[in-house]
Amino acid sequence: MTDALLTALAVAPGPQAAADLRDALRRSGLKVEEFEVLQELRRLQNQGFVRVEGTRWRLLKMPDNIKATPPPRKPFPLPPAGGAVTVDRPTKAVISKANAPPAASTGRWGQFRAMCRYYMDCLLQDEAPQLRAYVENEDDTWIAVQHVPWARLAAAGDFAVSLSREQAPFQRNRVRRGEDECVYLCYPLVFVKPKEVSGFIVPLFAQPMTAEWRAGVLHLEPDGPIAVNGAWLGYRFPRSAERAAFLRAMGFLNDASCDDDDGERTPLGTKDFARLAQDAAHYVHDADKFAEHIEPLVLSAIADWKKAKPGLYNSAVLTLGPRLRYTRSLLRDLRDITEKLSDEELDQTALAGVFPHGEETSEQVVPSSSANDSPAPSQVFAADQLAQTRLLHPSQRGAVVNSLAEPVSVVTGPPGTGKSEVVAAMLLNQLLRGQTTLFASKNHQALDAVLPRLNSAVEGGDLIIQTSSRDLAQRKNYLSKLQSLLARPPRPDAARGEEYRRKFSELFSQQSAALNDISTLEQARKEYEVLNEQFEDLRKLLPLAVQSDDALARWPRELTRDRVEALEAELRSASVQPS
Repeated sequence: MTDALLTALAVAPGPQAAADLRDALRRSGLKVEEFEVLQELRRLQNQGFVRVEGTRWRLLKMPDNIKATPPPRKPFPLPPAGGAVTVDRPTKAVISKANAPPAASTGRWGQFRAMCRYYMDCLLQDEAPQLRAYVENEDDTWIAVQHVPWARLAAAGDFAVSLSREQAPFQRNRVRRGEDECVYLCYPLVFVKPKEVSGFIVPLFAQPMTAEWRAGVLHLEPDGPIAVNGAWLGYRFPRSAERAAFLRAMGFLNDASCDDDDGERTPLGTKDFARLAQDAAHYVHDADKFAEHIEPLVLSAIADWKKAKPGLYNSAVLTLGPRLRYTRSLLRDLRDITEKLSDEELDQTALAGVFPHGEETSEQVVPSSSANDSPAPSQVFAADQLAQTRLLHPSQRGAVVNSLAEPVSVVTGPPGTGKSEVVAAMLLNQLLRGQTTLFASKNHQALDAVLPRLNSAVEGGDLIIQTSSRDLAQRKNYLSKLQSLLARPPRPDAARGEEYRRKFSELFSQQSAALNDISTLEQARKEYEVLNEQFEDLRKLLPLAVQSDDALARWPRELTRDRVEALEAELRSASVQPS
């Protein structure tokens, strides 16, 4: 095992975890457990051949008697770029040049791009398709595919499938299920056959497709990236560590940090069904289980799945499954940000304030101005000078002040704690300071809780115009509102801006004085509560006969020594036990 372990470390792209090394040894034919790998690694560490870094192991040097050679792999005939390939079985695959994977993240925004790619990985795995195709549902919810132009798909191209009369129910079910489901192209396949049932097919990889039916032909186009089928992943790798190792090996998962142990990060790039299928078959190979050789350009046709052996098959199918509606647009936006926008373009977005990057220079760049440039609004109001639609309590006020002073603020709280009032005050004070503001929410409920408070605070028009709404009439009314806003004549008192600013400053001064008075009263109330608690504690120490309010009211307001001695005598007599 020592030679195989050192060879696995030598051919690996970087430091490896013990679980990854165990999987590599199993693929080479050794039946070992993780604890055995750890024992051997510790022995090699004592001899100075390896070093542990966190939870991963790095090879320091190879013994002189061991040479590292990569494990043999039988390649499948990939077509040359832009050309075609001749195979034993005729195929209608149209070959085109595949997209090359993007370069590794570099530049000022390199770490941000790496984080976005990691986020995309997590999204894909969190909403991975859960696909199973039952044998008895063939031609109803899934159909076999004989020819797939893999290279064209890798280049985001389309292809067509001609359906036979027996496969017509598949098209009818596709239309009947509507927008909630879509067609998935799946390859390769694992056939599972439990006892006393006909069995079902579990794809390894799946890609959502848009489908259009024209003249008996189903035209398909990629509608999202290739993903690992979650149903197969959970079936094949019960442990989360094993699933993560497989996803990393296939290029579906990478660490968020671009500072890997070996100083590099493997670019994920565009996935290719053909390469993924062969890599996965090599990864999960088990000599004790049946498996067809993976040849993407020569797909197998299974005449009767009910008579097939359980195992891996070099076959592809189209199956119906739930549409991934929540992450598709988000993945597209993240991909555009990381791959299409340059560093300079990202510098001009709001992301520059949310994700600081690069080293700050001591020199300040003063932007040039011209006669046509409008002067920037002067900061005449301090951050704690707040306009309010309703009186804010101290925690709300602190949140608004923080939002005006800091580039990023987060306000959390359960329902009913006044978050909407905080947002309304933020927007109102941004307007007061001459700042444009975008108010966005993932649901309409948050918008409906804030907009009326602000729009009812002024006369002559809305402060905020809602661009989207569940109400169709409201959506149609948006354009007319925007036109009326642009056509709104200047206010007759617009020239009195300085006068209003002075009035606001005076009101803010009065507000500050009132808040100080409130703070003083609040402090006095707290001191009163403390004194009242101390008083109650002292009352409990007195005999019961003198604990009542009437008895305490008879106590003199001023005590002399003689009066104290008399009270002590009275207390002693009251505390004497009756005989």
